[in-house]
Amino acid sequence: MSIFKKVSKKKFAEIEEVIRRFIESRGWIKTFRLKSLDEDKEIKDIIEFFEKNSTIKGSVGDATIYVIPVYHYDPSSGYGDALIASLIIEKDQLGYTVKIGLEGSWFLEASSREEVEKHIDEEWIGRFVKLLKKALETRPPLAIKLAKLVDCLRETDLINFLYRLYGYEILSDNTIPGLHSVCSGENNFFANNKIIIIPDIDLRVIRDTRSNKIFKYDYRFPPRKRSSTTLCSEDTEIFLSQRLRLRADGAINTWYHPLAP
Repeated sequence: MSIFKKVSKKKFAEIEEVIRRFIESRGWIKTFRLKSLDEDKEIKDIIEFFEKNSTIKGSVGDATIYVIPVYHYDPSSGYGDALIASLIIEKDQLGYTVKIGLEGSWFLEASSREEVEKHIDEEWIGRFVKLLKKALETRPPLAIKLAKLVDCLRETDLINFLYRLYGYEILSDNTIPGLHSVCSGENNFFANNKIIIIPDIDLRVIRDTRSNKIFKYDYRFPPRKRSSTTLCSEDTEIFLSQRLRLRADGAINTWYHPLAP
């Protein structure tokens, strides 16, 4: 069973529309300070919407996390969409901070539901969601930082690839806090033995400490000569992003290029 919940096309459209409409109505502001959760009816309504539709939820101290990872797929056409949304409520002495994140909707193309779920879980952002769910169970404070990264496209891409190399090991060091500090603007760069990220010069490099290979994150158009339906294997030493757009028709994809040691 996929970590993403399969829903109808109508339900998927409802989830996306409700969240996106709320964000647009707030001028794309996604973080709010409140003295009480009852003082803003629209925010109260969106919280209730997340409570009702989230498939991953948990409490960490004075914080509550809701995550909605969903997809729909039409076998007759072979097309579908997926998205992940998060809502974090943090309480302090002055009131509450409410933060909403939304990533998607992402176009899916596959020959079967099984293929869609496999790619979502193993090649797309499913790895990030697995880490988030595991963090809620074993490293609760880290789960808050992961949930706040839902809006950070580049960082979630990097985390997905890091999970491919290291699995749950990245929950045991400073990798996630470091990526969060860059996404939040707290720091301008971050580096450890697994990753170097300097957004100002568009540098994002990942190191596989086991094989001593180094990979550069490159967000660009994929080569047109490659197959429109085949994911590059590890043997090619070129890594396609976890995003499930399996077409080389001009859609932007992410590639990881191994660099010389």
